Parts: sequence; C-alpha cells; structure tokens
Amino acid sequence: MSLKPRIKKLMVFDRDGVLVDDGGYTHRLESLIILPDVIEGITLLKSLGFRFAIATGQSGIGKGMYTEAQMHAFNDALLEQLSRHDISIEAIAFCPHDNKKEKCECRKPGIAMLQDVETKLGPIDWSTAWGIGDKPADALMI
Repeated sequence: MSLKPRIKKLMVFDRDGVLVDDGGYTHRLESLIILPDVIEGITLLKSLGFRFAIATGQSGIGKGMYTEAQMHAFNDALLEQLSRHDISIEAIAFCPHDNKKEKCECRKPGIAMLQDVETKLGPIDWSTAWGIGDKPADALMI
C-alpha cells in the first residue's frame, strides 16, 4: 500500500479582490477583470514550486443574487484565462451561504473550504501552505 505524499507549497487564494476585481457579488462574465500583477505574481510563485487553489465566499448565491451555475461559469472563464498563461488552479472551494441568515462551517475563517480543497487534491502539508486574501477572515483561515 502506498500513501500519497502530502502536497507541499500550496497557495490558497481568495477570488474576489485578490485575483479578480471585486465589483460586489461578482458573477457576470463581462465583469471578469484579472487584477494587475496577478499573472506575474502567480507565475513567480509557480517558479518557486507552489500549487494553487481558490477558497471563495459567494454569499450572493445564498442571497438569491445569482446561481451556483453562474458562479461556476465565472470560475471556468477565470481558469481559462489563467491557463493562457500556463497557470493551473487545481481546486476551487466556495461557501454559498448568506452569512446573515445561515451559520455554516465553510464561511471564513471556518475550515470547511480548506477541507474541501484537501478532499479534491489529496493530503496537504498545511504547515507549508499559504493563503492570500483581502479581508481579516482570510488571514485567519490558514
């Protein structure tokens, strides 16, 4: 029996405000704007051996502002644009809950999104993982 080695050097990004412009409940394809220096920054991290995932709060789904299908279409378009620069995001985890109405374990700084990433990728050495976010709750997650 062979055990899968733990993933080292994983970078977990928040999506809105970190990778893409955060226009508020960002979900429309025409609103997909990759922020300046994101491509260069991720390319540098890739050269240092990092792998990539996204953990994103999408409370607009729980608020009925857009559908999960619209979010997935937006994410797919983002992944496609990043792939043009030889950048691969290996897993995306999201929290669809309206944080004002629902208590959940996936809302940051809860760890359910990170557990989802690990389910998708395999064992992760969290002591070598990093996260980049734009809010204090993002910093508390990893």
